[in-house]
Amino acid sequence: MHKEIGALTRALKTLTQYYLASLPIRAVQTAITETIQTLRDFDSALIEFRKVSDLAGDSLQSYIADLAELGEVTGSTMQAMVEASTEFRKSGFSDEDSAKLASIAEKYRNIADEQISAGESASFIIAQMKAFNIEADQAEHIIDAVYLKIGGI
Repeated sequence: MHKEIGALTRALKTLTQYYLASLPIRAVQTAITETIQTLRDFDSALIEFRKVSDLAGDSLQSYIADLAELGEVTGSTMQAMVEASTEFRKSGFSDEDSAKLASIAEKYRNIADEQISAGESASFIIAQMKAFNIEADQAEHIIDAVYLKIGGI
């Protein structure tokens, strides 16, 4: 019986060592899988943007870099910025206005505590702009009004 307990103890020790040794490998696998999914999601967003924009090559790369810079201000991902910009392009806004409006839409997402998607945020901004005949350069007033209405300053 004493030998059986010793064998069981050794087996448990070996199993524990194997489990602990495999944790970093699993963490790397998870990180790689998540990175691949993020890239796929961004690629899908970029494909949708290219459907509504004439930008290509260096001008598209420059535009995406500009969106990334604008996204840093709001803590938004490039994917969210591209998705929001796409919604504005679909509504007929220029690439330049779409980038600025995407930034405003992401600010609205922050106010909404990110409970809405980039597309939903952009759609809300578009609806308000159309309803109240607001130009792109005045669209930030929409976010200010929402913030004040929900109990901001």
